[in-house]
Amino acid sequence: MTQEELDNLGHDKIVSLWNAYCEEIKVFEVMLYTNNSEAFNTFGFTINGTLINNTNELYDWNDDYVTADAKGNPWSANDPRAIMDLSALLEWVNKGDNEKAFSKKMNQVSST
Repeated sequence: MTQEELDNLGHDKIVSLWNAYCEEIKVFEVMLYTNNSEAFNTFGFTINGTLINNTNELYDWNDDYVTADAKGNPWSANDPRAIMDLSALLEWVNKGDNEKAFSKKMNQVSST
């Protein structure tokens, strides 16, 4: 997969791919979720941390996606790419059997 192909993935596909990467490397705290109360319950965000990151413009109530920053506070964006490590994701996708598995999965999604 090229950087251009990665950049052209829709939000749902790239979030699914990112979360699969996070699961494989066992770094669950940076998985992306829809910015709603379920995500807040999953992460256990505090009111204080949320207000701090809102004040520092790292979190917005109206953004579509949320993850945790290094301090465990909410970090959000409307474009999930803004809160992902895209170079690490691209390296992972192109490593070994991951690219074949991803291509097969995307073909299955496209044919439905």
